Amino acid sequence: MIRHLGSSLTDVTYVFDEPTIGLHPHDIQRMNDLLLRLRDKGNTVLVVEHKPEAIAIADHVVDLGPGAGSAGGTVCFEGTVEGLRAGGTLTGRHLDDRAVLKEKVRTPSGALEIRGASAHNLRDVDVDIPLGVLCVVTGVAGSGKSSLIHGSIPAGEDVVSIDQTAIRGSRRSNPATYTGLLEPIRKAFAKVNGVKPALFSANSEGACP
Repeated sequence: MIRHLGSSLTDVTYVFDEPTIGLHPHDIQRMNDLLLRLRDKGNTVLVVEHKPEAIAIADHVVDLGPGAGSAGGTVCFEGTVEGLRAGGTLTGRHLDDRAVLKEKVRTPSGALEIRGASAHNLRDVDVDIPLGVLCVVTGVAGSGKSSLIHGSIPAGEDVVSIDQTAIRGSRRSNPATYTGLLEPIRKAFAKVNGVKPALFSANSEGACP
């Protein structure tokens, strides 16, 4: 995108599919600024988005729905952002939603101590991760969130890590194969039956689901 901002080309149609995915609100604003600069150079900018912050800067909105899959495929609204807000569609009703803080939170059952974390840009970080609760680690892009979690929490039987690795495999892939959960199950069945683990895979000679 930065490369195109420096280009002398105009009358170009740029298509972006969810450019703000995974971004902190601060970074979404920076992304919005880049999109507007592309537009102001005399281009058409077409964006597929869910984030209210990104929808808010649009000159024109096309809202599809009303649901997903077989319940979708219909133009529910087309016009300005203000018109969308007043239109009563599912998207319009949620444009101004704000998170409501809980009055009570669950009491942690313990804590996972991280001491002296220094992976990548971390600077001798000490933090206690509460156990038995939903804990969110947040911050702007590049602030060290993934380094803190994936680089500091030790691997073990009681730690299941699901990262942003793209899902790959055949049409027989499933959540168990993606997360690696199926591997110890294959080994257990193989040990009991005295055979190799590959026989308990849908993609091997055993073709076992």
